[in-house]
Amino acid sequence: MLIARRTDDGHRMVAIGFHPGGAGMRYQLATPLLIGNILRWLAPDAFRSLDLSASSAGTVNAELDAEPQPDSIHVIRADGQQLPFTLNGRSLHFFSGTPGIVRVVAGSHESVYSLSLPGMWTTRWAIPASARRGTPALREKLDNPRDLLAEWMIFGRMNRLLRRPIAAVAGKLRKAS
Repeated sequence: MLIARRTDDGHRMVAIGFHPGGAGMRYQLATPLLIGNILRWLAPDAFRSLDLSASSAGTVNAELDAEPQPDSIHVIRADGQQLPFTLNGRSLHFFSGTPGIVRVVAGSHESVYSLSLPGMWTTRWAIPASARRGTPALREKLDNPRDLLAEWMIFGRMNRLLRRPIAAVAGKLRKAS
């Protein structure tokens, strides 16, 4: 005999009317399953898997273990306020604009996010005195000036200047019949 009930003050109670290690139940597969389910009913938080993460406040993207039902997910701030979220497959997205602790409860899995603001700098970065300033001189841009000259002759204005005399000579030639 087994009796499970919730008391008036909200506590849970289980009364077992037999000894689970007795001769009749000792080697039965149902015994450990029965005890495990009783413990899960008495203290469900003890069986909840927990992940802890730290990130900056703002948009948080979380990957869930399995694709849960949307109504079984709760995103809760430390003050108890529910945060809105979106669910795309196993990917959960929510926004928290303030630093603090946010809990994501999805079935028997709980993820805790410690959200903080990025720290301020302690010193101001200064440009080192040895750093070069301004735009480099033309000679520093040209590794090989012959390459630039060749490009100008092939693709630049020199190309048009070289073709003009050839076109003039070609106009004076007649086709032999």
